[in-house]
Amino acid sequence: MKIITILLLISAICYNIQAQTVPNGDFEFGSDTLSLNDWHSINEITGIFFPFTRTTDSYSGEYAVKLQTLEIFSTKVPGVVTLGNLSIGDVQGSIYFPYKPDKLIGMYKHPTDKDASQIRVYFLKKQGDKVDTIAQEVFIPEGNVNEYQAFEIEITYNSPSIPDSMNIILISDLEVSNSTFFIDNLEFVYNTNAVTKPLESKIDVYPNPADSYLYINPKDLSNRKYLILNLFGEVLISGIIEENNLIDISTHPSGIYFLVVGSERIKIIKN
Repeated sequence: MKIITILLLISAICYNIQAQTVPNGDFEFGSDTLSLNDWHSINEITGIFFPFTRTTDSYSGEYAVKLQTLEIFSTKVPGVVTLGNLSIGDVQGSIYFPYKPDKLIGMYKHPTDKDASQIRVYFLKKQGDKVDTIAQEVFIPEGNVNEYQAFEIEITYNSPSIPDSMNIILISDLEVSNSTFFIDNLEFVYNTNAVTKPLESKIDVYPNPADSYLYINPKDLSNRKYLILNLFGEVLISGIIEENNLIDISTHPSGIYFLVVGSERIKIIKN
């Protein structure tokens, strides 16, 4: 009887540890190289064109994810995989996840220059009849990374609440043909001593609030890709930082946005 109890306890502990990780985050499990257990891919929609593959060009283990933007009948179709639900032009839904990790880490390669491939992660909490996003972060890889290197996404929560669900989206650039993105070994990192607080950015943006233009400092960011996201994490505009380090936001309505450059994510306000 004691042996059975011990085995059940070990099983429960192992399940709890597994539940706190990214499901199939090493991408080892799938029925073939065009499908991935626990994830949904763009392949399920395209049917005969496959912007997503499970590739043997991995950092460790047998497989990694390869996403590539294909041009099909003059239409660019990005590689996309997500833990949520995928439909044409949209990703919705999430998976049950009552945990609060501090980082998402992994390995990536990105041999395409100056595009906006992304890793997005967000955490949700149901509050009565509505669902609040209590954390959302994005990583945009550097271009011409031809060997696997580590990345990390620090997760900042805007609420002390524990989330009840989570989603991760991996996507190659929406606008650049042959944009290619490799990802492997996704894993959450937990720090029990962490507190909820804003991250300090290494990039200065001013004026903030702004009326028409944002100035980006330091100056060596020119020719880097940037994104402007709304509060839902949707990309409103992407572009290249010009040599004058100015970004034109004059056409955006007043409100709160996020400027993303590389792994930096800065809250901006448009007057």
